Amino acid sequence: MESRKLLPFTPHPVIFNLCLLLPCTYFTLSHSAKLGNDTDKLALLAFKNQITHDPTATLSNWNDSIHFCRWNGVICGARHERVVVLDLQSRNLTGTISPHIGNLTFVRSVNLRYNYFHGEIPKEVGRLYRLQVIGLTQNLLQGEISINLTQCPNLRILDLVANSLKGRIPPELGKLEKLTGLGLAVNNLTGPIPKSLANLTFLREFSLSENRLSGDIPRELGQLRLLRMFQISSNGLLTGSIPAQLFNLSLMEYFAVAENQLVLEIPPDIGFTLPNVRVLLLGKNQLYGSIPSSISNATKLEWLFISSGQLTGSIPQDLGKLKNLVKLNLGMNELGNGEGNDLGFLSSLVNCTKLEVLAVNNNSLSGVLPNQITNLSSNLNYLLMGANRISGSIPYDIQKLENLILIGMEENLFTGQIPASFGLMKNLQGNIPSTLGNCQSLQRLSLANNNLSGTIPKEVIGIPSITDCFGILVMEMFTGKKPTDEMFMEDLSLHSYVNKAIPEGVTEIVDVKLLEEVFHHQDIDRATTSRKQSKAQESLTSILKIGILCSTEQPGERLDMKEVVMKLQSLREMIQILAKSIHGLRRFDRRFFCNTAKFRGFEKKDGKGSTATDCHRNGLRTWRVAPGVQELARQRRTIEGKMKEKRNLQMGATRADLALKQLGKAL
Repeated sequence: MESRKLLPFTPHPVIFNLCLLLPCTYFTLSHSAKLGNDTDKLALLAFKNQITHDPTATLSNWNDSIHFCRWNGVICGARHERVVVLDLQSRNLTGTISPHIGNLTFVRSVNLRYNYFHGEIPKEVGRLYRLQVIGLTQNLLQGEISINLTQCPNLRILDLVANSLKGRIPPELGKLEKLTGLGLAVNNLTGPIPKSLANLTFLREFSLSENRLSGDIPRELGQLRLLRMFQISSNGLLTGSIPAQLFNLSLMEYFAVAENQLVLEIPPDIGFTLPNVRVLLLGKNQLYGSIPSSISNATKLEWLFISSGQLTGSIPQDLGKLKNLVKLNLGMNELGNGEGNDLGFLSSLVNCTKLEVLAVNNNSLSGVLPNQITNLSSNLNYLLMGANRISGSIPYDIQKLENLILIGMEENLFTGQIPASFGLMKNLQGNIPSTLGNCQSLQRLSLANNNLSGTIPKEVIGIPSITDCFGILVMEMFTGKKPTDEMFMEDLSLHSYVNKAIPEGVTEIVDVKLLEEVFHHQDIDRATTSRKQSKAQESLTSILKIGILCSTEQPGERLDMKEVVMKLQSLREMIQILAKSIHGLRRFDRRFFCNTAKFRGFEKKDGKGSTATDCHRNGLRTWRVAPGVQELARQRRTIEGKMKEKRNLQMGATRADLALKQLGKAL
């Protein structure tokens, strides 16, 4: 029982008599506080008992060793020592929410976001009449939204986002008149949006996206004048039109209605009526009409998605006023005026220095691609312009868009060559499309220095002229040089550079890193070294010859790709045989080095212990060595030389493996 109920503050004749009993009343109050403390402690322990997994040991101090007000995640009020906050966000807790939580009657905030709570939300939560915030985002909660929550009259934030709740949204939630944030997104809720939610006149955040809600958007929601977020995207079944009043809420910052079945014409004055909007997601609905020029006045806009509709007409020429624009998606509409001058907006977008996504694909845009496209934001990651009627050529300095990871220009009217500068884009990602196999006249394809994944499609391998690409790749791998390097000008190309060096000068053009440990060690057995060097040079020459034969000028003279694979496999087997000839020397060399170092008194002075100690740490026994320092040193150098040869052969085998890995899978 609470103290304020024991002593009601009302004028009454018996107040005088109560004053006479003040000492007794004081005892009653103290006893009541103690009972309250015990109630909170028992409620917390009952909560703990429902936790089946606590990987961070958050609840390890929930015991009698310290007062419960000092337990992890618990905050008490100074006056009554009652729990006012329970904050266990992001503790990876697994379990169910105990119904005893309803006994924490002084609690104002319950934050259990980002855990693994399952089961239903206890109905006893409705007893928390002081509760202002309940945060249960991203758990595994099931069942329906309990109408008992409406018994929490002081509730400001109801955050149930990203769970597995089902059923309808209770119309009774409209009674929570103090609510400022309603988050029910990413659940399995069905049915209509209740009209009663329009009674939540203090509401600022309204998020119901990614459910299965259906029906029309209640017109009454336009009365929520304080709304800053209106998010109902990705329900799929919402129909009808968007109430015009919602486009007149001047405080709106996040307006998302995409991926539904709404019939929508963008209001012509939207840039003036939503001056604070930062995110505007209208796409994947039944959009019609044109993009209003007033959109350029919404200068705070960061995301503009109005894709997948039936929009027609021109794209506003002054989108460059949107200096904060990060993502612009106008794709999959019917934009374009058919007069061949639809691309003027691209020059304006040069002013949008934060732009990361530009998608205008699958429209009816026509005109010559302006060179200014290369001056778009250096932050641009996605450039999608495919399936239009764009003409001209792709600018040579397209590589200035150095952060592109996806570029789409398919199904247009481009002429001229694909710029070699495409090979300088180092961030392209994704799979190599099999549709490249349709380019049967393709002479050269360079996709080096990217983050592409998957296998090389067999359709691409089947292109008669694509062996040129593989030949260039082989020469790049073994020389460390690229066709675009400055040294290759006029009559000198990577192909001719390698061809002139074979066979005698192969060691002069091969990557220094590949050779530095092969031909530069001294004081080892000369006969053995000569044989090994000869074999290594022979292997390198054979591999580079494959690169030459794959990249000859006449496609008809190039090797068939299946023949290339067979030759590489044969070379790989030869390299492996050479490597096995010195198999097992590495561990003996490590032991021998430890013994020799100890015998010769080589001690480390870096504070990390002696060489002998390091050898013990590596699990190597330091044996006693007989005298004969010079002989030991000679043997050691011989072994080191052989190990260097082995490492190089293994490196060569690895590079051959790299070349074979993709081709082997494709063929």
